[in-house]
Amino acid sequence: MKSYQIMDSYYLTEQTRKKDREYLDIVSNYIKYYHKRADGYRNWYLALSTIKLVALSVIPVMQASEWLSGFPWIAAVASSGCLFVESVTGLFHMRDKWHLYRSVENRLMSEERQYASKKGTYFHDKKRFHTFVENVEHIINEEGLEWKQMMKKAQEQKGG
Repeated sequence: MKSYQIMDSYYLTEQTRKKDREYLDIVSNYIKYYHKRADGYRNWYLALSTIKLVALSVIPVMQASEWLSGFPWIAAVASSGCLFVESVTGLFHMRDKWHLYRSVENRLMSEERQYASKKGTYFHDKKRFHTFVENVEHIINEEGLEWKQMMKKAQEQKGG
């Protein structure tokens, strides 16, 4: 009977380890997802902001230049382009989303490192995996709430 109990506890331990690995893979995929989203929004935001800054800095030069004085529409196009770029970055909340995704990514990576190294809240925790799952799910839930807040704020600004 004793060997059966040992075998049963070994089996449960192996099953638990497998579930732990599966969840760690899920967390790793979340981190990759947030990293990809953060980088995408950062790249778009920085590229569009650079275009806007270049166009804004060129407008006064174009107006002061004698050889472009016959083409006032060029300054109008550059100004309209800046307005368009600013509208797009504001409409899609590129900067806010970049920061939100980066923040969630960093929090998940920190949680994962603390869990793996048994540091912080995981140091003496007997149910550290359960604590880890709760913390990760809390971080992801908070991201959803922050997203909703961002959209609500945008709606309020739009309506009022």
